[in-house]
Amino acid sequence: MTEIMPPEHFNLQALFSSHQVELIRHVAKIVKCEETAADLTQESYLILSQAAQTQTIQHPRGFLFRVAGNLAFNHLRRNKMVEANAPYLLTDDLETPSAEHLVAQQQRLERFLKIIDELPPRRRDVFILYKVHGMSHKEIAGELGITVSGVEKHIAKGLSFCRQKFLALEEE
Repeated sequence: MTEIMPPEHFNLQALFSSHQVELIRHVAKIVKCEETAADLTQESYLILSQAAQTQTIQHPRGFLFRVAGNLAFNHLRRNKMVEANAPYLLTDDLETPSAEHLVAQQQRLERFLKIIDELPPRRRDVFILYKVHGMSHKEIAGELGITVSGVEKHIAKGLSFCRQKFLALEEE
């Protein structure tokens, strides 16, 4: 059980030392790159340090792992955006899409990311691991500590939510 640490007893260096390896492993499972995981872990500690200066962190370890997970998923989203646009960056002048096409594609991507951000946190994590990272239901269940049935329900509800939002956008 994680104990609550008042700010005066909060030791960032001790927290860093005791959880660094575990946190890097956790993030590396998501991003599939040890170096990126180390960078995101370091960034997580910086965010924790800044947050601890302005607020009381009741559960620093949980806060740290949540921040690291969010950074990892944001990293995956950014990479998918770059990959989605990479073909346009690599084509020759004859195949270059129009500016209007690129703007429309970027707008669709931004709408999709906003819709994903509207999902509840756990559903968003499951959805991203499944759709973006390509993990199986069983892998996601193991990673997030939930049942395979729970993963299936999150995916189904996430897909339904996205579909409804896209249909509503088309009607506008």
